[in-house]
Amino acid sequence: MAVVLALLVAAGIVAMAFSSRGLGGTISHTWAQFTDPEAAVPSNDPDRLTATGSVRARYWRDGLELWKKERWLGLGAGSYATGRFQVREDTAVVRHAHGYWNQTLADLGIVGLALSILAGVMWLGAAGRAVGLGVLPRQRRDRAPPDAPERIGLVTIAVVAIVFAFHNLVDWTWFVPGLAMLGLLCAGWVAGRGPAFQPIPEPPSDRARWLRIASATGVVVTALVAAWAIWQPERSVSTGDKALSLIDNGRFSQARSEARDAHDIDPLAIEPLIDLAAAEEASGRPVRARVALVDAVELQPSNPAAWKALASFELRASRPRAALRAAGAAVYLDPEGEQTRRLFLTTFRATQPG
Repeated sequence: MAVVLALLVAAGIVAMAFSSRGLGGTISHTWAQFTDPEAAVPSNDPDRLTATGSVRARYWRDGLELWKKERWLGLGAGSYATGRFQVREDTAVVRHAHGYWNQTLADLGIVGLALSILAGVMWLGAAGRAVGLGVLPRQRRDRAPPDAPERIGLVTIAVVAIVFAFHNLVDWTWFVPGLAMLGLLCAGWVAGRGPAFQPIPEPPSDRARWLRIASATGVVVTALVAAWAIWQPERSVSTGDKALSLIDNGRFSQARSEARDAHDIDPLAIEPLIDLAAAEEASGRPVRARVALVDAVELQPSNPAAWKALASFELRASRPRAALRAAGAAVYLDPEGEQTRRLFLTTFRATQPG
């Protein structure tokens, strides 16, 4: 297999060397297409398999632009999706930078990137001990010799985790559960295996045993807190959707209750407040609806969605000048958004006499 791979690489080098651009020209041209934000988007046909240009370079560029606003600590975890509205030069709506470096720098800055790299180095150390890298031959008096099936399996699982990590350097597949869970499971298994080449250990002392129990408890508690932090926004979205369904059925009192519950579950999200405003407006309580939308704007003043919701409400309430101010803020935060521009023009026309 190694010989076949080497021959394939050699064949590729020879093909590039005899191409019209030559070896160096082909490599530089490919790299330029790969990193060019203005590169043509490949079509969805078999030619896509050999295309190097894509829209990812645009997402990477926008991530670096956001990082420049707050270099050390970034704009906050998950803020790329909202912040990109201010720096994008297209109308695409994306949630991720599709690249580890750009996403981490935009969200967490240099400090977050350094901590992330440190964690990766620590995992490499644990994985190296698990597969026996750096272990002296005289120490290999254990139950897992180099050709043992368990060691071969550990190496295979470690490679799966490493491939997943390297793939995320140029893409962002953490948000795909089927991929992320597999990569994390493999990484966790290898890191938790412990040294594969070690003598059979002596029974731990009472102090060491309690230290292990405390460490394991800390890991479990951390995992539960992380799972809770992930689950709460999902619960909030589900509860907000239920509120919207109740509005459609004319059950406004229950809709308001569900929207408030959604806000209590995830107090940092603006969607529950927008849902609450919809329930209040539908039940004939415009003052309370406006209060909810103002709260959304104050909660996330850099999010154009909050300003657009407020502008639309002010327009329906026949307050075109207030609507124009809100729409102007939305355009400032999202200058390339088609819906944002359309809303601004609509509110502007409403302020004109006649």
